[in-house]
Amino acid sequence: MKALIRITALIIVAFAFVSSNAQDFEGVWYPLWNEGEFGSIKIQKDADGYSAQIKTRNGIKYLNGKIVNGVLHLSCVDRVSYARYWIGTYNGENNCIMTGDDNGNKGFNCYATNIYDSSYNSWSRYASINECYLKIKLVPRGEKLALYYAYYDDYYVSFNNGKKTVFSSHDNWIKANTYTNW
Repeated sequence: MKALIRITALIIVAFAFVSSNAQDFEGVWYPLWNEGEFGSIKIQKDADGYSAQIKTRNGIKYLNGKIVNGVLHLSCVDRVSYARYWIGTYNGENNCIMTGDDNGNKGFNCYATNIYDSSYNSWSRYASINECYLKIKLVPRGEKLALYYAYYDDYYVSFNNGKKTVFSSHDNWIKANTYTNW
């Protein structure tokens, strides 16, 4: 009987330890300080992982994501732009994403992080679509969440049967705020 009680007690302690260390991302989370790009976040679990709504300076963003190694990764398309984009040289720097319009205006956009097809390197051979993604990761810190964000840009060539990514660019992760759900 004592052995059964000990085993039962160990099982209860083990479940309490696991549940106290498992991060529950669902619910409404509030920033510890109100300055910054992002406000409160509402997170729900759904069939494909998680969906979230986050208040930003520019309105509410709707994101989808999943948990990877205990961290909730979320993303959404932030904006889509149409112009001419190609890989070029700017002020002696290589792997620059150049941009231009049909009026002949040209300029430097950003540096390419990945080049998948280097033949898109001139005014006459270019990508025409830029999709910018907002990426957010929520990292558990005890009972709180640390929010990090970055912007990723993919540059596409459009075909009749879809589109092809020819190069991309992304920022480093930036810590924005810490969140609590109470």
